[in-house]
Amino acid sequence: MGAKASKCCNAASDRTDALTQEAASDVRTKEHVARVPPSTPSSPPAGGLEGAIAREAAAVTTTTPTDTNMTGAHDFTEAHFDNVFIGISGLIGAGKSTLAKALGEVLKLPVYYEPVIDNVYLEDFYQDMAKYSFPLQIFLLNKRFKQQQQIIWQGQGGVLDRTIYEDGVFARMLRDSGQMDERDYRTYMELFQNMSNFMQKPNIIVHLDVTPEESFRRVNMRKRECEAGIPLEYLKDLHAAYEVFINDISRVIPVIKVDYTRFRTAEEMANIVKEEYRKISNIRNVTFNDIVTAGTPQKDDVAKQPKSETVIAPEVPVF
Repeated sequence: MGAKASKCCNAASDRTDALTQEAASDVRTKEHVARVPPSTPSSPPAGGLEGAIAREAAAVTTTTPTDTNMTGAHDFTEAHFDNVFIGISGLIGAGKSTLAKALGEVLKLPVYYEPVIDNVYLEDFYQDMAKYSFPLQIFLLNKRFKQQQQIIWQGQGGVLDRTIYEDGVFARMLRDSGQMDERDYRTYMELFQNMSNFMQKPNIIVHLDVTPEESFRRVNMRKRECEAGIPLEYLKDLHAAYEVFINDISRVIPVIKVDYTRFRTAEEMANIVKEEYRKISNIRNVTFNDIVTAGTPQKDDVAKQPKSETVIAPEVPVF
């Protein structure tokens, strides 16, 4: 009887060990799956700002305190720069690529450049904007979307020398100036909205603010053949469109607007970006004064009441 009991105990122990090993293997498998992003999304994420927040939250929840090598490790509760995603915006010739390269080196982040050298439409576009405006915008949207996917799946953050959201600025300006057909513009914007469901918003946008005249001077100084035909009037219209864009996009993505009349060193820009990023807060405080309920409020009472703000819906897509 004792021998049988011993055998039963040993068998039970073996089964327990086997189940424990199987469970541990299953946990390791699940952890491995959580770490490795799929080559293509298995199902489309939710759209708009909610979708972006959901994706960011999902990335954060897969991170454990003891593992700093996992993707999506940026802590959104603190203003630090691990795996941060920085977008740089500004007029043509503002200095975006130069700053992106320098910031990438200082902050130890990968850099993603605007597709200029391999842009097969750019030179033709500056010669005949009406003819090539739509194919150019589609070409750029496709290239920038590819960069977005690289940033998402690699999970290392990065510095982008022009954000994908700025494409809408160019498209709308081309439509308004008669250089893009209304039908083409609507097609482009619908495609952009559909693709935005799979985009990740930058943590911050650094906007390099220069005048159209300074932009024109810098473009002529660097003497890129494909930019030789850019007129000053085009840059003036673009500058006005950017002012609208920055005001609108700042409602959903924090913007650091830098006077870039004079070039700054990478160290200067890195320090100012870090400092301003720590200060960013999107909290609005609202208080209500006592309101007279009987009869019409007196003038003094009306004057004490907080003034309401009229919020105009942005023309650029809200993501």
